[in-house]
Amino acid sequence: MNFAARPWLVAVILGLLAGCSDTPEQRLIKEFEDYKTKAEKGDVHAQKEIAEKFRTGKGVKKDQVQAVFWYQKAAKQGYAPAQNGLAFCYMFGMGAEKDEIQAISLYQTAAEQGYAPAQSFLGVCYALGWGVAKDEIEAYAFHSLARTEDASHKWLATLQKKMSAGQIVAGERRFRELQKEIEAKIAAKKAGK
Repeated sequence: MNFAARPWLVAVILGLLAGCSDTPEQRLIKEFEDYKTKAEKGDVHAQKEIAEKFRTGKGVKKDQVQAVFWYQKAAKQGYAPAQNGLAFCYMFGMGAEKDEIQAISLYQTAAEQGYAPAQSFLGVCYALGWGVAKDEIEAYAFHSLARTEDASHKWLATLQKKMSAGQIVAGERRFRELQKEIEAKIAAKKAGK
């Protein structure tokens, strides 16, 4: 191919190569800055991503207090992934005082929006008695809701080994009740009620 006859192609290739010169760390920093600009304008997804970056230290110095700040901004707007992240911070006292009651409330709110990771973690909470009374039937029901989560498959298998046939039937019944409640809440929200 004669590149001299196609200067536009040379420019495109050089441009692509220039974009590849960033180190992985530089790309993380740029990604953080891009998200921060959007987050400051109220974008809930960007606010949650900024919170994650502060929580993990990817692209920015790790800062749990800032993570909580950004999770709160997005959670107040009803964004389930942010509610889930904020609940995690409260559950384990990361960037905020440990508050299991607030954590469970946030997990519940996110779970009621059909957010599987929150449903799964509520299952863990009920199985282990974290912030709630230990309840294998409720744990079974929440893990059944979150069947798309790998961890929930493992928890269900573990619970089934420990539970009696009657408890499993009760767990399945509770799962169907929760599923209907959540579907009704999601439908009502879509209808604007």
